[in-house]
Amino acid sequence: MKKKIALFTLFCILTEMTLYSQTQISGSVRSAEGALQNVTVEFYDLSGNPLDRSTITDPYGKFKSEKKIAIGSTIKIKLHKDGYQTMEKEYKVDETGDAGEIPMSLAKLAISGVVKDSVTGEPLQGVEISFYEASRRIQLKYPTNREGYFDLETDFKLGDIIRIHLFKDGYFDKEFIHTLTHSDMNILPTIPLANLNTGGLIAIIRITDKAGNPIGGATLRYWDERKRQNVDTIVPANGELLLKIYQQAGTPLDLTVIKPNHRTNSVTWNLSTRTRENRIEVKLERTHKALGTTLLVGGGAFCLVAGGMYLSSQSTYNDYKNFSNYTNTKDRDADYDKAQQKLDIAVGAACVAGAALIGYIIYKIDQKNKEKKIQRGKTQTGFNHFSPFIHSYATGNTSFGIVYQF
Repeated sequence: MKKKIALFTLFCILTEMTLYSQTQISGSVRSAEGALQNVTVEFYDLSGNPLDRSTITDPYGKFKSEKKIAIGSTIKIKLHKDGYQTMEKEYKVDETGDAGEIPMSLAKLAISGVVKDSVTGEPLQGVEISFYEASRRIQLKYPTNREGYFDLETDFKLGDIIRIHLFKDGYFDKEFIHTLTHSDMNILPTIPLANLNTGGLIAIIRITDKAGNPIGGATLRYWDERKRQNVDTIVPANGELLLKIYQQAGTPLDLTVIKPNHRTNSVTWNLSTRTRENRIEVKLERTHKALGTTLLVGGGAFCLVAGGMYLSSQSTYNDYKNFSNYTNTKDRDADYDKAQQKLDIAVGAACVAGAALIGYIIYKIDQKNKEKKIQRGKTQTGFNHFSPFIHSYATGNTSFGIVYQF
């Protein structure tokens, strides 16, 4: 009987030790990209009462509570981090205190806004809104409702810089850059769209080489119907321009692109009310400017050769005239022949240099005449922004109207 009482007492003591023993809670946090640092970890009982101060995960995603928590109790572990979905895990505390690895997923960011007519302020229904990643791949497309409102979730992350493009028949396209600064809802300012009837059509032009690389510094000429004259403007370094054209849809726009050392290219484009159909890409091909360069460089080289050979021939001839330099007639006659050969080479090189110089002058005159002929022509040239859309709306004043710099 005493033995049974002793065993029962020992059991009670062990049970009480187990119930009232405590341990620190530890664990780790990971996402699909790896360990997550700076995650806020909080500990609560099942009634929502905090059990300890919050802690922060280290660079390896690990955390540990400051206080010890009773073994055998069930607690809630809550995880918070900007840009990630809040997580909660129930954990029955054991002797190890190890809550294991807790996964966290990126939060779904939402974007909302309203699109209105820039003049009347009326909401615009059916505006097609496209969201672009940095790679310019379309991630989402969404139309506005009858109140001009849109609201949708995206796969973008907090801090992403995205492009938002708007399109609606009868209105100018619009595109702008936006940085996602909220981990839940990103509300955009009211977006105004300009009606095409308020004046002018938009032509988006891009100038590139054969490989598709942008070419800047070219002169774009086009016919301005309002001014009834040719207008020239310089293409920016990015090779892109946006022209506001005061012509009727369906009428031809004549463009001409001029750039030194490139073949002039002319394009005629029938204008549309839809900006997306007025995107023009013009390729410029480099001319073989080797002719002028070769004539100039080659002429200079032959001048040097002529001068060098002439001086060398004179030096050899002076040696020939000095009898004291020779012991026999044969050596003296050989130097005379060398002097004559060098002189002949000098004369020949001088003739070639002169011909090259004359050829270069003729070439430059011909190039000038071609440029003057182009200047007198009524064909126009122009190229601008082909990036499928407009990147920003900072305007610059030019002689032809409005240029949107990208």
